[in-house]
Amino acid sequence: MTAMNPAIRALIAPRSIAILGASNDLQKLNGRTLKFLVERLCAVSCFGAAAGDQLEELDLNPVLLSTDAAVAVDCVMVFR
Repeated sequence: MTAMNPAIRALIAPRSIAILGASNDLQKLNGRTLKFLVERLCAVSCFGAAAGDQLEELDLNPVLLSTDAAVAVDCVMVFR
C-alpha cells in the first residue's frame, strides 16, 4: 500500500469536508466537489513532477469549486 499524500489526507479530513461543504463519499452529489479538487491536485502534481527542476514556483489562486468542476482562476508559474 502506498502512503497517502499529506495534501490529499488534509482534504479528506472531517474539518476540511465541513469547510468545503462536501462529502467524502465521492458517489454523492456533494462528494463531487472533493473528487474534482483531488483530480485537479493530482494533475498539478503530475505537471510539477514532469517539469522537474525547471519549475521553481507554481501558484493557483483562487480555485473555484462546484459539484462538477474545480477551476483555477489565476495561475503564476516561475521557471528557472
